[in-house]
Amino acid sequence: MVCVFAFLLLFTQYNKGKITNILNEGNTANKHSYILRTVNGTVGLYDNNELIKIYENIVVSTLPLIDRDNLNTGIKLNDLEELRKIIEDFDG
Repeated sequence: MVCVFAFLLLFTQYNKGKITNILNEGNTANKHSYILRTVNGTVGLYDNNELIKIYENIVVSTLPLIDRDNLNTGIKLNDLEELRKIIEDFDG
């Protein structure tokens, strides 16, 4: 009886760990952390701290002060749709 209980306890703990790992992998897989920042007077898009695109047509010095300040500290984006809207506002 003790052996059965120990087996069930170990099996349950093993499966919990396996499920937790699968859930964590699902939550982090293909997860992006997009941030817009100032890059040499223009706007750069970073994905997980890697510069992936520079918007050379956007000159930061022509933007309102609040936008310049936000770009200096970094603007975190939730998704690419938010990125599109912000770039349209800056470029427009």
